[in-house]
Amino acid sequence: MKLQKFSFQPAWKCVVLLLLLLPFLAKGGMFRTRSHDPEEESSTPLNARQPFAFLVSGGGFRTTTIGMSMARALSQAFEEVGNKSWEDVTHVGCNSGGNWFLVPFVYNPSFFAEITQKTDKHFFFGLFTMGQDYKPLKHMVREMGQNYSQSASAEADLEEESETLKCHLGTSSFDMGDLISLGVKMLNVVDFGSAITDWRKYTDDILRPLVPNVDSLTYRAPRKALPHATLIQQLALQPDAWVDRPEGGTNNQRVYNPGAYSTYPYDPINQPFSHVSKSQSATGDVVDGFFSPLFGDSFVLQGVKDKNGAGSKRQVEVRFPPESRTLVGQVSSLSSAAMGALGSPTLMRIALGELIGSVKRCLPTLCTEELAALAPFLKGDLTAYEFVEILLREINTGRDVPEIVEDVLDCLPNGLEGVAPAMPVEPTHGSSEPPWTPTFRGIDGGYIENSVIHSTLGTFIQSCEVGDASLLCEEKTIDIVLVDDGFLHAFGTECFFDNSGIDNRCRPAGERMKRHVFWDIPSLQIFQERFPTNWTQYTKRRCWTPEYSTAAVQVQSIISYIQEKFKGSRWTSGTFNTVDNEAFGVKAGYKVRLLIFEINSPITLNPILVPPAEAKATFTGFYSKIVEEQADGMLPVITKWLKGEI
Repeated sequence: MKLQKFSFQPAWKCVVLLLLLLPFLAKGGMFRTRSHDPEEESSTPLNARQPFAFLVSGGGFRTTTIGMSMARALSQAFEEVGNKSWEDVTHVGCNSGGNWFLVPFVYNPSFFAEITQKTDKHFFFGLFTMGQDYKPLKHMVREMGQNYSQSASAEADLEEESETLKCHLGTSSFDMGDLISLGVKMLNVVDFGSAITDWRKYTDDILRPLVPNVDSLTYRAPRKALPHATLIQQLALQPDAWVDRPEGGTNNQRVYNPGAYSTYPYDPINQPFSHVSKSQSATGDVVDGFFSPLFGDSFVLQGVKDKNGAGSKRQVEVRFPPESRTLVGQVSSLSSAAMGALGSPTLMRIALGELIGSVKRCLPTLCTEELAALAPFLKGDLTAYEFVEILLREINTGRDVPEIVEDVLDCLPNGLEGVAPAMPVEPTHGSSEPPWTPTFRGIDGGYIENSVIHSTLGTFIQSCEVGDASLLCEEKTIDIVLVDDGFLHAFGTECFFDNSGIDNRCRPAGERMKRHVFWDIPSLQIFQERFPTNWTQYTKRRCWTPEYSTAAVQVQSIISYIQEKFKGSRWTSGTFNTVDNEAFGVKAGYKVRLLIFEINSPITLNPILVPPAEAKATFTGFYSKIVEEQADGMLPVITKWLKGEI
């Protein structure tokens, strides 16, 4: 029998073809692993769900990045528990820097998927796949820093305005822009080199790499990621604002808001409100509006004439836009306007009074300890020394602090009013033309409270009270998982609870209290119980020497002075009962099953803001080192919490 010659060529071609097709088969064919798909979710009808909120507090880039950590840990915990997913999340909320994570998270399905879903692990030039895994968070953070550094251009703003920022105090003069820049430097370690004069532009630059159309995107656009979750962004309404410069005036028009909580003209109280966006149906139709329990759908604004009689005293009632015309970028900039007090005469009067009063109080003792802590920031900064010398000279002449404050206040806003972005309000009746441009300004929700729990709880309760069929409200309970900036917890987190006889800074619900040492706000109490004491550390104490900024090296001498109170990030959980607090729309009779992760590291090592020029190095050299550790520490805690074991 004659054997035929066997040809290997057809078999070789089949093998090569199969190898080339393997990656595509793994992605979309028989080897595909089922995972959560935001595109599919948008058309899937959902039944009523147990209220579940995912919240990211203010804290600049600290919470922007660690918000990513908590989202990754929650995704992994959902996978481990097995019967939970992101489709169970009914509310997502953010404040300040939390916007810079959460807005891309819900408006960019690719960004959402990279954080929440595993992807195929490729090898051999992408021809083969071997299992699945999550994209490393450190890579995502590095990309974020690089994109931000390329997109943002905050430095250019002040250069055009530099001649308008000169301020006179007594017989001396100084540059207000340099002074504000110094304040940013002291707060955030690294120096922007200039004051930010247009906060809306700055936040659009931060968001644009992940939300390219952020400057024109409206809330009417369906969200392809978490379309059935209510999005809550927290804001604050300040007592007054500088708007445009009146004809014949030497300074900007001042407009004040009498306010539902105010007891006298120019009452220095900030009032809470929030923007809420939610899906009406499984088709993805979205409605949005502002939630303002204190002043409802409208409020009154009153013009104020300056000392020379310039300006208008016109009074007008305004409202938020009745239709879905509000821009996502507009609300995100308002909610994150951390330096927005510069746009308010009353808030600046109080802040300057505290600053100058502190300098005066320091004179008898020289405030040795405080000055030692500030020395590294002031070293080599002629502007800072000049300003302190000017203040001392004015104080030593016997002038009262209020007089000096008014002199400095006369220099404002000096082109800096744009750090408090324009608010989307319009006259309720009469002329369609607004009385001023802009009509009013808004500020960061952190000027009242930083966690966004209050706005979320008020929104949830209102939905249940009106019979929202998408929520299971029978038990009047909401589950909340929150990442909170621990550095800012001294600004009021303890006051969420019953602090009678413990902390005089906190006041019972229905009263007023101080926000830190400055302006007034409505009481923050929303829970019957005492502040929890059962905190557990989940990350180690960190005291790295930053490699990313020479400015940061200057503060090493004070690390020992402040580091002892930063023991590492910690968590606590519990079930708490609500009390009536009209200012936030919170009513008694509801329960909150709460899990809090509190970031606890000094801002001298973990900065709140980073200038664009430093962003790539900072995100790579610092933030990227933190996010994985945070996610790893959060995962076992969230898993137990989802299982009801804690």
